Amino acid sequence: MKKLQEATSPITQVVEDLESKVKDLDEAIVNFEEKEKAMAALDATYENKFREAEIDLKLRMKENAIATIMDWAKANDYSVVSAADFKVMQDKAKTNDQEVSKLIGQVESTERAKYSQELKNKENQYLLEKAELQASYNVAIQQIKFLEQQLEQSRSLATQSMENAQRMVEAATKTSVNVHTGK
Repeated sequence: MKKLQEATSPITQVVEDLESKVKDLDEAIVNFEEKEKAMAALDATYENKFREAEIDLKLRMKENAIATIMDWAKANDYSVVSAADFKVMQDKAKTNDQEVSKLIGQVESTERAKYSQELKNKENQYLLEKAELQASYNVAIQQIKFLEQQLEQSRSLATQSMENAQRMVEAATKTSVNVHTGK
């Protein structure tokens, strides 16, 4: 048994050391988590202060820029206009734009009417020329039909003349055969 105690003694010592180290580690983790929370709170505080400082800086920069522009405008004989005056000028410009738009619309309307009349005149001219061509075409078709009828009549007469000539030749041949044979 003594040997068993001697053999397990180093293992027992290692287990006790590990338990002590785990306990120390648990305390370190808790301590780390507390410090992490404190750091997060500190970060949030500094972030808010940084935003405030940034806003203050932007406001001061804007004020300085406005003052610089005003000084430059006065030094170079430019006039500075208030927001209300600027609004009045914008309204006048808008009114002028509307008047110009009306004038452009009138010009466009006049041009559109002129173009529409020209288009109507050309369309009427096209329809007249088309009607004339159609009439010429109809006359040509009638002439072709008339010529085809005359051609058909001529063919018919030629066929009849050939048939008559053939009958005459046959009749003359029969007569000549009858004369030769003595019948």
